[in-house]
Amino acid sequence: MKRLVPVATTIAICCALAAGVLASCGGTSAARRDPYANGQYGGNRFLAETVPQQITVIADRRGSLRWDQTAYNAEAGDVSFVVQNPSPVPHQFGVEGQGLRYESGLIDPSTTATLTIKGLPAGDYQIVCNFTNHKEAGMVAALAVR
Repeated sequence: MKRLVPVATTIAICCALAAGVLASCGGTSAARRDPYANGQYGGNRFLAETVPQQITVIADRRGSLRWDQTAYNAEAGDVSFVVQNPSPVPHQFGVEGQGLRYESGLIDPSTTATLTIKGLPAGDYQIVCNFTNHKEAGMVAALAVR
């Protein structure tokens, strides 16, 4: 005679598994509320201050996995990135290149984060979103620092 698992037990197990999956994806993480926290991808921390040189970077409003521009320019030195996320999905902001890697925490939909790098050297970099599969889907832009 087979024993069946009661429905309530099955539901409890499914809920526990779903909560574990959401937690591992950052679905309820405190980093979501703190864009200055290191992202789950590692890298250096951005600073929470604002400097005179500001570069505005905007995620696509419709939720397409792209930034508003394919290329940005900055002068070497202190740079604040004003990252706007008007899209319906969370994003992450990163600057990579020249042996440097800066990663933010998650940036919720309909929010703006100002993320600063002090002493950014001249060179060619990439602005990326390392949120799950976003970079691979093309959420990358060039950053020329002169």
